[in-house]
Amino acid sequence: MIKIGKAHYMEKEEAINTLKKYPKNPLILAKVSNKYMEICRSYPKDCVFYNMEKCKIKCLNRLK
Repeated sequence: MIKIGKAHYMEKEEAINTLKKYPKNPLILAKVSNKYMEICRSYPKDCVFYNMEKCKIKCLNRLK
């Protein structure tokens, strides 16, 4: 995502502060090759993962 300009790298403290700004949005962790590669507070209307689920493509594991 960073390489194609859809995300940017940030240090741990900046990431924590950003995630805290949107506590009501669902938290999404993306895992690639068994490594966590992305974390975001999604906005379901714009989130690619939620939109894939609407098309019946399962890609989210919901944890309680």
